Amino acid sequence: MTESKRIPIGNRITITQRGKKKIWTAEFWDDGQHRRKSLKTTNSKVATDRAMKIEIELLEGTFHKADSEIKLETAIENYLDNLKTEGRARKTIVRYRGELYALRDFQIAKKKCLLRQISPALFDQFRAIRKKDHSLKTLYHEGTVCKSFLYWCVSRELLKQNPLKDYKLAKPPLRPKPSPHLEEILKVLGASSEIQQTLFATLAFTGMRSGELRTLR
Repeated sequence: MTESKRIPIGNRITITQRGKKKIWTAEFWDDGQHRRKSLKTTNSKVATDRAMKIEIELLEGTFHKADSEIKLETAIENYLDNLKTEGRARKTIVRYRGELYALRDFQIAKKKCLLRQISPALFDQFRAIRKKDHSLKTLYHEGTVCKSFLYWCVSRELLKQNPLKDYKLAKPPLRPKPSPHLEEILKVLGASSEIQQTLFATLAFTGMRSGELRTLR
């Protein structure tokens, strides 16, 4: 590997060209640690501009190393804890945990344990495997949960940008559910107790959900 002389940018950063492709790299100290960040360009002017942006972030305290450090599992646990704090229903949290753990287990199998390693291509592979034994409706819900989780990660500055921000999810078509005929409803009511008749009749003739009926006063 070849390396050119270091050029100071601002007060805290130096840039240098590294490797055979002469890619500019910024070097600086942050939080007591020496850091090296590729500027992903061979153009000196572009490299200077990008290094100055990092310099400003360091001065303002907005530069974060979390993109390269935090594990996916840690971020998931923090997200679930936040849902509890916000008072989300236990049933919702349990379902979200199962869906996000599925993503975690898939990435571990791929030897990609960091949050930043989620990518659209990797998410395609995850969904292809899940599709084998899950319905399109479940697949869609899992996708929306994962995207919401990543938006939360960005809002908490665990990621600088959402890797699935532009990832499109195809909403599955609604399948009409069969409804019982009046004769069938009357048979059920006829075989029910007086209390059950009131409950079953309310459900059958109002379209009310069972959960709504349980909370009805």
